[in-house]
Amino acid sequence: MKKSKIIISILLALVIAMSFAACKSGDSNKSSKKGEGTTAAADIGEQPENGDAPAPADATPADAAPADGKTPENGANPASGGNNANKTATTKKSGKDSKKPSAPKNVSGVKATEVTTTSITLEWNKVKCTAYQVYMSRDGVKWSYISKKLDKNTITIKNLHSYTDYYFSVRAYNANDKGAVASKWTKSLLVKTKPVNNERNIKINVKLPAKGNNADKVRIYINDEKKPIDEHSVTLTGDTYSFKTPKKYKGVVKVKAVLVKENVKDAVKTDKDTVNLDLSAVGIENVNGGRD
Repeated sequence: MKKSKIIISILLALVIAMSFAACKSGDSNKSSKKGEGTTAAADIGEQPENGDAPAPADATPADAAPADGKTPENGANPASGGNNANKTATTKKSGKDSKKPSAPKNVSGVKATEVTTTSITLEWNKVKCTAYQVYMSRDGVKWSYISKKLDKNTITIKNLHSYTDYYFSVRAYNANDKGAVASKWTKSLLVKTKPVNNERNIKINVKLPAKGNNADKVRIYINDEKKPIDEHSVTLTGDTYSFKTPKKYKGVVKVKAVLVKENVKDAVKTDKDTVNLDLSAVGIENVNGGRD
């Protein structure tokens, strides 16, 4: 009889222990399920107003788009701004593995549909994506975001300089609460704003080389005229020689400075009233414009 009571007591203890373990396991599963789907959305950065972004100051982002005709590393995470391919924003994992979105198709057909003296409107072919990102550069080297989250395939960039080169690159990305994945950047598109047609006197600043106080002559030409509008004796001390045209010019004008003995020259096409030329290290003529 005593043995039977002992056996029954042992069996009851086992049943109670198993019931307690089952309850604890159920609570754990509920907690695990509750934690799923609560991961924070990918941080895609601040954004200007869609379709009407102001021109930003020159900067070099960590994953800056490259010079004309090239593309940066593919799949860079728009959330992080980093240069590591196919990485996504940090997410919390609970229960099942996180599922990242797939990368959208590459953007194509980027073109300028309207250009004025101070603005450029871009358009491109639509792709299925969460949003677009747009880069801009003045020189094809230093790049900055115009928009990090643009919900349509067009944008107008305002407050630009007249008769100046600008480079643009566009990409698409998909994002959810698990991360973000981007397409390739497009090849950079070069667009020049239109010139103003104001009549003005032009102030010309010429940086001279430092050549041990040697004497030379600087000649200034306008629009490839054979006769210089100014010829002045200078001492090569590294100073800047300045000259203002007595005559007024209208629209785009080519301005060229030449050092006679040193045989160096620099030139620029401009619609501005001030031009800066550099003879201190220039050996060939440069007429790209927009440097002033």
